[in-house]
Amino acid sequence: MFILYFYFILFFCFNGISEGNDYSDQGLTLFDAVKEAFYNQPNILIQKELVEANKAQIQSAKGQFDHNVSASFGLNHDESMVPTSTYNGLEYQKKDTESTSYALNFNKQYRSGIRMTPTLKVTRTDAFPRIYDSSTNSNGSVTLEINVPLRRGWGEQNVAANETASKIEYEASLFDLNHKISQYAMQTIQNYWEYVGAKKRLDQLKMSEQRASRMVKEMSALIQADERPKSDIEQVFANLANKTASRLNGENLFFQAKQNLAISMGIPFDKIDGLPMPKDEFIQINDKDVTKITDQRNQIISESINQRSDYIASQKRKDEANIVMKAAKNNELSKLDFNLNLGYSGRDDYNNEFINFSPLSKNVAGLNASFYIRWELPIENNSASGLLYQKLAQYRQALISTDNTARTISSNVDLAIFSLKNIIMQLYKIEEAINSYKRAVENESKKFKIGTSTILDLISTEDRLSEVLLNEISGRVNYSNAVAKLRFETGTLLTLKGKEVIIEKDKLMTLPIKESIQTR
Repeated sequence: MFILYFYFILFFCFNGISEGNDYSDQGLTLFDAVKEAFYNQPNILIQKELVEANKAQIQSAKGQFDHNVSASFGLNHDESMVPTSTYNGLEYQKKDTESTSYALNFNKQYRSGIRMTPTLKVTRTDAFPRIYDSSTNSNGSVTLEINVPLRRGWGEQNVAANETASKIEYEASLFDLNHKISQYAMQTIQNYWEYVGAKKRLDQLKMSEQRASRMVKEMSALIQADERPKSDIEQVFANLANKTASRLNGENLFFQAKQNLAISMGIPFDKIDGLPMPKDEFIQINDKDVTKITDQRNQIISESINQRSDYIASQKRKDEANIVMKAAKNNELSKLDFNLNLGYSGRDDYNNEFINFSPLSKNVAGLNASFYIRWELPIENNSASGLLYQKLAQYRQALISTDNTARTISSNVDLAIFSLKNIIMQLYKIEEAINSYKRAVENESKKFKIGTSTILDLISTEDRLSEVLLNEISGRVNYSNAVAKLRFETGTLLTLKGKEVIIEKDKLMTLPIKESIQTR
């Protein structure tokens, strides 16, 4: 039943937040970014229109069972010579005949396959000259034709297969929309953390450039005081130039990250420059949650499959293909129809009105009835057989696709858990390296001051510290993205609560431990 509400809630219930670019004055939060993607991402809007198209396809498929009415009116004039007996023998006389007919016909096919066709028809005939008793007559008839298929075309599962398939395709497209939103929510999250990382890298590169600039000033002062050889100035100048080049490259990467985030958010080009600086900090490592994720690995993998919207959509398309395939099997059968006609006829020869329905109720003799059975067997049956093979192949494709989707989901969840653990271990080692390099820089600085170390040694050690600090930023980006990736792969980035599909703030920055995994 939630399908009826899915689309409406999906676009109007976003955790109680209204549409718009209402960013915080202090910067852009992760939730702000995801919200903008939710409302403005073009690919989500395209998927929305596809849902509408599939919804319209249901109405189109229902047309097979519409009530149809038709009316006809006709006039006919005929001139002929008819024999007439006279005293002089047999003579021929001109006879003019005018016929007027009008009919009303209803037609309806039911989902069982039965077709009913009631018809009302009146025909008035006038003959001139009026020398015969039957010169004027009006005949009316009411008939009901009932056609019942006994083999091909019997049963709702066969007759209404296209309509049923259209409904399932519509439901599948809703889950496609859910999955599309999940994809672009994840992409926006990843681009947001890249934006945060690019900003922190740029800040780190600026600090390195500032240190290099101070080193140039300090070295110049030492050279002027004859405490260092003049050759050392070239090394610090080269170091400053290198740090400036790195900072310029960092600015380029920051600009690129900003553009990528804006594109994934669906922001118009003329508003990209106004995108605020990121506000949220990287996700902090929670060792307890990571341990739970590791311990619950098998359960998480098994539950993730049925929580993924793309898997549910593939299952529905498998059901859709199965329905169409069974209908194609029925279409391959020979045709055997039972046709029943019931009705009556009347006549009125004394009413001269042009439009006259009295024959439908006067001089009715009784019930007219007839039936026949019609059998039809296409010898080669190429059309039906070819269609069946096509639908069988499509059904097998759907089976393979569904199994492959489940296999891929399981593998991706396992990989996401492994990557999460691996990234954490990398960060711990990077933290050790940072502490060691900080001590090394302090030692090299002391050695440089007492003359036991060269400026090149100090620059080299500081470069290694800068490098490992940049690696830490990359590791934090990777960890934050790994959290979003695991949420996406387990189908828990979006939440389905009854009739509502929403995105919750906390799920953007937390791991999907067992308590937060809800089976659909």
